Amino acid sequence: MGQLQQADDLAQVAAEARAKRIPVLIAFMQQSCPYCAIARKNHLLPIQADPQWGKRVLIREVDVDRNTALRDFAGAPTTHRAFARLHQVQKVPTL
Repeated sequence: MGQLQQADDLAQVAAEARAKRIPVLIAFMQQSCPYCAIARKNHLLPIQADPQWGKRVLIREVDVDRNTALRDFAGAPTTHRAFARLHQVQKVPTL
């Protein structure tokens, strides 16, 4: 079934979502989290893979423990970890 699409440029994702008039779902996850793995496998990946749902929501994953580069919704450079902290994510999975 694959993997969730990692967040890399949320400003671009937001522009795409506005054009399609659909929401963006940010999945704050952690690689070592067993509940994240269950949410990913049983819920988020099937939604992402379903062509009908693909027309209704854009899903992007943010790894709360990684310093992977990311552009936030305003286009400013940040990291996955800093973006999660900015949004006060304290437990995972958080959607």
